[in-house]
Amino acid sequence: MKRMLRFTASLVILAASAVTAGAQGNNEKLFYIINYSISHCDAEIELNGITMTRSEKKTQYTVTGLSDVSMWISPGANTVTATIRPIPKQKDLVTKPFVELSISTAKEGQMSDEGKKIMEFRVPEKADDNELEFIKTPVIKKWSLTPSYIPPSVLWDKIKPVKLDAAARKTIKKLVRDYHTALMKKDVDALYSYLEFASSDAARIRYQPVDEVKIKMKAAFSDMMADKDFIMAPLDTEKLVMKPVADGRIIQVTDRAGEAPVRTKTTKDSGSYSFPVFVSIVDGKWIIVR
Repeated sequence: MKRMLRFTASLVILAASAVTAGAQGNNEKLFYIINYSISHCDAEIELNGITMTRSEKKTQYTVTGLSDVSMWISPGANTVTATIRPIPKQKDLVTKPFVELSISTAKEGQMSDEGKKIMEFRVPEKADDNELEFIKTPVIKKWSLTPSYIPPSVLWDKIKPVKLDAAARKTIKKLVRDYHTALMKKDVDALYSYLEFASSDAARIRYQPVDEVKIKMKAAFSDMMADKDFIMAPLDTEKLVMKPVADGRIIQVTDRAGEAPVRTKTTKDSGSYSFPVFVSIVDGKWIIVR
């Protein structure tokens, strides 16, 4: 089976912290978890404009899962959006189409299902409602969440809405191209320089020592790139798509299919690695922030 691993700074910190978290039960160390279930409908769930999941035809428009979303929780109002699109009527459905989602807080050391639910929604609201079976245009549902606790990120105080003009697009293209080049060259030092801010902030959010980040990141990159199948796929910066998220303070960069723009070639044995890119201006400079 082919697999794709999304390589992010937070993923490295998460892997490193999994064995050290411990069940300390400290109320000041909370993680935000989103749980979702989409059944037989073409739906996409976003948090502050960032896609958390989307159902696909190949899985009968059905998907269930969870994700740690602490890195996307910001001060003030946070917006959760479910966009549900019409699809051809499905035969012999036992379960009516629905979308369910919840956001919980979990203490350090708790499992994701042991936390406290702070938001929970279902579309349609009643299980016997057939609202989603007959829609002819997209249905968009939005909910607002203003958390009392914000994970310890320094990002939100450093960024503000950015202007995505021609100059910004040119700079972002160069940043993505240079990041891709560093991966092609397997230049661990250069790669860390591109991800230094993102990885340090991920450590803060995961309650891990920031001064250990460099060692962890370099080790993770070295292990990953030692794989004989680690071969970068070509990058066409003219086909990059740039989408403002987080109230326009961050730009998500994808390819035209909405996938991570930087990734390895897919192989039969190893699948592929993908490298999501979120950028913003920090201290006057465009950098990768998530």
